[in-house]
Amino acid sequence: MGADEHMNGQSRTTSGRVVVWALAGALTLGATLSGCGERARDLSQLTGEDRRGEALVISRDAERLAAMGKTDDAILRYQEALSISGDLAGAWNNLGELYMRRGSYADAVSAFGVAAGLTPSDPRPVYNTGLVYQKVGWAKDAIDHYAEALKRDENMQEALRGHAVAADMLGRADDKTLEYIRRGLLRETDPEWREFFERQRFRVEAEMRALTRRGG
Repeated sequence: MGADEHMNGQSRTTSGRVVVWALAGALTLGATLSGCGERARDLSQLTGEDRRGEALVISRDAERLAAMGKTDDAILRYQEALSISGDLAGAWNNLGELYMRRGSYADAVSAFGVAAGLTPSDPRPVYNTGLVYQKVGWAKDAIDHYAEALKRDENMQEALRGHAVAADMLGRADDKTLEYIRRGLLRETDPEWREFFERQRFRVEAEMRALTRRGG
């Protein structure tokens, strides 16, 4: 993904919207996922290990459908898999990505939240949550989630890029922002992103110098 695509949207500083969306995004897996009575009876006979195994098989089918561009069908299969075994963090994250692709942002945030809770060391679902917020122009929420992703993995390049973009949207200039920009620049191999990081480094350093001169 190029820098221009990442920089779409207007900055709107908000508070508390993570909670609002998490509550609003409760997934309705219900009857659609349970299937007919016969299938429900069959599942009730399975051990936890067997349920997880069946859910993984269905998840792989969902992944295949997603790769074919069949987003809605893939979503239904991931939902089915998670109704059988709800502890598949990868399936939750993939489901969130499909919701995001479809524009179902509240559901995406909810799915990423479950994935993040199941895998406290994985930066991907937290990064993806930040990406959702950035897509809708909520830069403050986005930058908070990119920072959280970087706590999980300080060298996640996608999160370093996202943090720099959101910081630019907010006009943020501080030591932590500069640290992330420098780290991203050192690791960046894409020429377009390297140019963006350089511009941001100059911007932040200049604003910090001006703040120092003003005695801030």
